[in-house]
Amino acid sequence: MSTDPVKSETQYQLGVPAVDGIAIPAGGNNTSNAKQGHKCCGGCCDTKRAVIVVNIINIGVILMAVFSILATRSMSQQTDAVYDDDEVQAALAAFSEAPIGIFLAVSGVKACISLAGIMGAIKYNVVLTGIAAAAFCFDAVVALIAFNVVGVVYAALFAYPHFFFIKEVRNGTMSVENYPNEVHSCCCV
Repeated sequence: MSTDPVKSETQYQLGVPAVDGIAIPAGGNNTSNAKQGHKCCGGCCDTKRAVIVVNIINIGVILMAVFSILATRSMSQQTDAVYDDDEVQAALAAFSEAPIGIFLAVSGVKACISLAGIMGAIKYNVVLTGIAAAAFCFDAVVALIAFNVVGVVYAALFAYPHFFFIKEVRNGTMSVENYPNEVHSCCCV
């Protein structure tokens, strides 16, 4: 601590904590223009950008799953008569008759939740980002129950930037005012 009575008295009057006469900013008031927040994806980007990117990737995966299910269902309905193996015909018939409305509804909800995560990152909204994080955690639990290791890893890796983003928004490190100091990207614009 500084022993200079003038500095100590000034700091006391301002109510600013200091070490050796140097003021220490509270919370996320980054006056040094140095990045204080977490870097995601192996140091590739800041948490805001990571939340946006993982949610865009998730929407892409959802759309690919929907299109592949619809295409497979369409092909199975067209090729039922082509295969003479009874087991193959039974499997194709079961697939073409399966209700896919639930799958499409769940996929739509998951895509909307990812959109909420994107909006949460853009608007620095903890609630919207938290909804997306909770959905990824739910997916991880479902995958864990199904012994789907790839699903658990996918969901956990996609939930990870959400939690750090929420933490940084809450402690003031990530904000509209401070984002120019926190922006970090190795490859994206």
